[in-house]
Amino acid sequence: MCFSSVVFRKAAFLDAGMLQEEDGLIDDFPLFMRIATRWDFAYIDSSLAEMRAHSGAESSPLGSFTPRGYRTSRSVPDELYARRMRFLAGADLPQPELRRLDRAARRTHRHEVLAHLSMCATTGDGLRVTLRSLGAEVRRDRRLVVDRRTWRFVGGQFGGRWVRDRARRALVT
Repeated sequence: MCFSSVVFRKAAFLDAGMLQEEDGLIDDFPLFMRIATRWDFAYIDSSLAEMRAHSGAESSPLGSFTPRGYRTSRSVPDELYARRMRFLAGADLPQPELRRLDRAARRTHRHEVLAHLSMCATTGDGLRVTLRSLGAEVRRDRRLVVDRRTWRFVGGQFGGRWVRDRARRALVT
């Protein structure tokens, strides 16, 4: 979620302890988790805001600028996962709910890793580099092999590049 696309009640913001300096650069993420433990939370699966990266942004150290756009660091999915796990470790929730949220955190981490790989491919990594990076990720987490998003990603890499290359050739001739 992009902080600028989130709407919440002032009371929820205050009740959750507002943004906290110790949460670091990604301070909105722990805030959302604290709000979600006491308030109803709804998610709209649609783009509501566009993020623009620039060197003056507070979060710009979380990645790098390439000639083809901003690329977040590979450490970002791991940091978000670590924050989820720390939050769950201190959450006063029933065991079945904790187990469900633990599984959701692991699945979300896999999806964020794939999103990172997709961003790397978009910002200039070639097919060989992208697939080699995916192989390294599969060695870290074997569940990526059975995740349908992984196969959509692989298909997009081959199919998407094929379509792009065909379009470029058609424009040249």
